[in-house]
Amino acid sequence: MSGNDYAATFKGAPSPLRHFWSLSLEEQSYLVMPVLVAFSLHRARRPKPVGRHSSPRPTGGRGLLIAVLGLVVLGSTAAMVTIGGGAYSNRVYMGTDTRIAELAVGGLVAALVIGRGRDSSGVALGRRTSFVMANAAGPAALGAIVATWMLSGLKSDWLYRGGFLVHATLVATVVVAAIQPHCWLGSALSWTPLRYLGRISYGVYLFHWPIVRWLTPARLGGSHLTALLVQLGVTVVTASLSFHLLERPIRLRRWIPAPRAFAGVAFGSVAVLSLGAWALPAPRPSTQLAMGTSGTRVTPKRTATHAAPPVRVMVAGDSFALSIGHGLENYVATKGRIALLNDGIVGCAFGRGGWNRGIGLQREFPDECKLRDEKWSGEIASFRPDVVFIAGGMWDITDRRLTDDGPWTTIGDPAYDTYLVKEILHLADFFAERNVKVVWATAPDFHPQYNPETFMGKPPYAEATPGRADRFNSLLRRALALRPDVTVVDFAAWVRAWPGGEFDPTIRIDGVHISIAAADKASDWLVPKLIAKVRGTKR
Repeated sequence: MSGNDYAATFKGAPSPLRHFWSLSLEEQSYLVMPVLVAFSLHRARRPKPVGRHSSPRPTGGRGLLIAVLGLVVLGSTAAMVTIGGGAYSNRVYMGTDTRIAELAVGGLVAALVIGRGRDSSGVALGRRTSFVMANAAGPAALGAIVATWMLSGLKSDWLYRGGFLVHATLVATVVVAAIQPHCWLGSALSWTPLRYLGRISYGVYLFHWPIVRWLTPARLGGSHLTALLVQLGVTVVTASLSFHLLERPIRLRRWIPAPRAFAGVAFGSVAVLSLGAWALPAPRPSTQLAMGTSGTRVTPKRTATHAAPPVRVMVAGDSFALSIGHGLENYVATKGRIALLNDGIVGCAFGRGGWNRGIGLQREFPDECKLRDEKWSGEIASFRPDVVFIAGGMWDITDRRLTDDGPWTTIGDPAYDTYLVKEILHLADFFAERNVKVVWATAPDFHPQYNPETFMGKPPYAEATPGRADRFNSLLRRALALRPDVTVVDFAAWVRAWPGGEFDPTIRIDGVHISIAAADKASDWLVPKLIAKVRGTKR
């Protein structure tokens, strides 16, 4: 399935620009907020009645602006609760209309408190209110913010039932408190390292995500704490260089005029990247590195100096195969024994061409899937797998049209069954011809759970029809009986034996994919079979 949770959980390596969604939300708000402010202030202006040098004078503009921004806050929060049903989804988490409330809170607080006050801060608060904000409300709000960060997850329901608004209000409270005169909180937040962090915060935002994805604990060969310290250090250094060499000169219109200086910056950048690449551990021939959908390479754990090299495993199929592969990735990181290439292709059936009606959508065989064989051929040449684990089937048991103008058909139709057997044999032969042993998993039942945020059509879904998965598994065994070198593992039986049933949420997170926890347990069951397949032992 495409369009999965927070920028494609099941589809390949995360983009190094994935976090820019929040920047786009901010920029879109700049198209709306100035218009609302200008409208509010314009509507509240009236001309000065006398004097030849008279000019418009604001009368009540702040009140109208407060009302408008208050409506934005309430409307956006209501949209989040209504659209998302008070729960997490991509739509409400990353929607401009559902998150603009937090930005509007800042404008609302400014309109409420910033003005011609009695002190140099310009904050229109009475002395008693200022004292309470500085010494009680501000510190309490800061403590609540830290507690929220520590105790709440991204998908905590309360956040989508007004929690984000509460968090924004707490942040605004800290800001207002910090700018009160004689405020110890303001003094603490004025600590020089924190002030400098604020100055380079935009660069920290830009660079932290790709650095975190690159400098992983496995890549660094150390603990999570060590990796965190390295990630923080590299992020701050990179953001500092960006601030002083790029952002500040642009902001102050002080471009780097000298070619020698420009060459120095370019040389320094290349040197830093080269040093980083040199410092990271390189793969050794005897310890092939694992590659997962995160795009990171993980050195398998070695338990003895002369241990046998890990078995190189490739995962092929669709996003269902990828979800199993996530457990294999964890297996690599914790137990070693195998190296992994988790290389399923989202939305690809085993059978090529035609059209299907999977997840309630009528669509042509995707372009990415048309290049499947070519892609996997290149991956095999690069990764050199010993064995491939193939899993999937949902896209093959849904309604299919084998040609653009052909009739809709499905598994059980003799013509379709003949076609599917040929396609299964083609894929088995594809890997065998490249000297890769094949382990093929039977398909469990599929029952997709409707989620409008993942580009699904509405149910009912043809692939959830009872008996279709059993028919597929029968065809799979019949086809692979013609290829005795291929091993069929009954993954469907393993899923159905789950204590809570095959659609228990702890194993099937959406009626299709395997959860991480279940994939970890599946790996303990599956890895010995993959190793036995390569080394010719019985398991």
